[in-house]
Amino acid sequence: MIRPMGKRVLVTPKEIKSSTDSGILMPEQALNPLFLEGTVEAVGSRVDLDIKKGDVIAFQKIYDELIVDKKTLYLVEDVFIIAVIES
Repeated sequence: MIRPMGKRVLVTPKEIKSSTDSGILMPEQALNPLFLEGTVEAVGSRVDLDIKKGDVIAFQKIYDELIVDKKTLYLVEDVFIIAVIES
């Protein structure tokens, strides 16, 4: 278990697909979006945002990458979180 410190949020990033489900290849711009999406795994004690574990968020591409048990996780500061994506 990783517990982020301060104003950081631990996020599992959403995989960026290089093709659609029907096999159409995505253009280079689509593979390099302006922001990323991911699922919140843990929230630091000083995060002032209304987010919790399990929320899907959009965040700027500024983060620290961790690899734990062959799984890639991102530590994102709360100021780089753009939105909570609700379905």
